[in-house]
Amino acid sequence: MKLQDQVVSLKLAKQLKKLGIEPEIKSLFYWSQPVNDFGKTNGKYFVEYFDKTCWNDDHKHNLIPAYTVAELGTILPETIGGIAGENTEVALSLSVDRFKDLWLYGYGDDMDDRNFSKTEADARAVLLIELKERGISNN
Repeated sequence: MKLQDQVVSLKLAKQLKKLGIEPEIKSLFYWSQPVNDFGKTNGKYFVEYFDKTCWNDDHKHNLIPAYTVAELGTILPETIGGIAGENTEVALSLSVDRFKDLWLYGYGDDMDDRNFSKTEADARAVLLIELKERGISNN
């Protein structure tokens, strides 16, 4: 399996960065876009392992965290507030399913509220973005 298939897609990584979503521990991988001495890029990004001991100020790149499934899992809440009953509120638990070649992520049992993605990392990222945009995420 290619590394870029094990991390969140570049498009979703950019959305996560724009929303300010970060785990407590920095990502191990980044979408990297080399920048030359004149501040220009070739427009292409690639996934790269980020070892800060190997990087210095001369290593000029535009970096966007390429979160793994595990890293996104540390950010997603296990439960979210749910349906309010007479005397209690039912917490909706995170659920994960796989249907054919798609990953399904959501909270509770309602299949209409699931996020479908081709990779597990993207399914988690879409859900995290949705929670953040609804003001539910703590991050």
